[in-house]
Amino acid sequence: MDQLQPLPMFLLQHGMTLIPGITGMMVVYYDNDSFGEVMLFRENYSILAPQKIEYFDPTLVKAGNFKQPWQWLTDSEMPFNRQHKPRGQNLTLWDDEKIRNLQINLYDKDNQHIITCYFIFSDTQALFGNSGDSKLSTQNKHLVSNILYNHLQHLREHYSYMLKLLEEQQNYLTSVESQLKYLYQRIQTSQIQEKRWIVDFCRLKLEQLSQQYGLYITISDSAMQEILNLANSASMLADILSHSVEKLKILNPTTQQFVLEPWHILAHSHSTVKETVGNNKPERAVELLDRLERASNKVLQKKLKLTSVNVGLHCDEPITAPAISDALKKNAGRISQLMHKNPDRWPLLRKEFKPIRNILDKSSSGNVAI
Repeated sequence: MDQLQPLPMFLLQHGMTLIPGITGMMVVYYDNDSFGEVMLFRENYSILAPQKIEYFDPTLVKAGNFKQPWQWLTDSEMPFNRQHKPRGQNLTLWDDEKIRNLQINLYDKDNQHIITCYFIFSDTQALFGNSGDSKLSTQNKHLVSNILYNHLQHLREHYSYMLKLLEEQQNYLTSVESQLKYLYQRIQTSQIQEKRWIVDFCRLKLEQLSQQYGLYITISDSAMQEILNLANSASMLADILSHSVEKLKILNPTTQQFVLEPWHILAHSHSTVKETVGNNKPERAVELLDRLERASNKVLQKKLKLTSVNVGLHCDEPITAPAISDALKKNAGRISQLMHKNPDRWPLLRKEFKPIRNILDKSSSGNVAI
């Protein structure tokens, strides 16, 4: 919904639609920009924008009463300054039809006057079309006053309803904006946490490698940044670090302290990516199952629960639970085939490890792509 025009403009646009005999309409209201009352005029059936009446005199607006919110005026009683006001007309009791300007006052819920509307009627055109009576008799004026007053009230109610809809729409859009902002912040927080996890994992892995080889191995900040850019799983991280350290040992056989630099990481990244892409080959799936079976056996020997976390920690090279889930998901089809072709292999995984049991259950129901 587009932004609503101000109420005075809305009344000018729709206020003259009921009675064809209206030639023009004026609205008087308080304008916040000019700090005073202004009058706008619009001719009936005109496509032009309402015009401001410069010769309007707000001191000449006749006071109204909310119990009788309309009154009929002669041309000389309209609120214009003297230069634009016609001379007073000497009207008799029988000249009532010559009084052709209707003033209607609109009030707020506290009966405070807020807007004054003027309707100008033609002295030649019929009030209600060709078959209507063009004379503004007392009876016709009472009917016209009621019709237009009720019409203006209806327009105000409709305007208030549209304002409410617009406000609800704006509140909804604000809520969506807040949710998007919250989601973005959650993603940012998640990415920060993921980077912290990778950093912690790398430092832990290097500590394990240091103990394994009897060395002191650290990593530079620039090399850590390369790992953050390259690695997408814990197994890939472990492979990159292990192979990088092995190459460092070969290149520096007598050195006891190593600092991994970006070029050490990049030297291994291409081969690691190729190995990762090849994870869907049958032999890689067999290797994965063997690795998880050995880890499961260690977990049960320690009387621990057979969870992905515990299995990952007891693998030959520790990996995370998300990395296990990712590998199983990518190899689900081949794992299912291998399990059915080799019913005697991987008994612990088959009976106790829930992620593998889920794959087998889905396979039996036809939900795993082979």
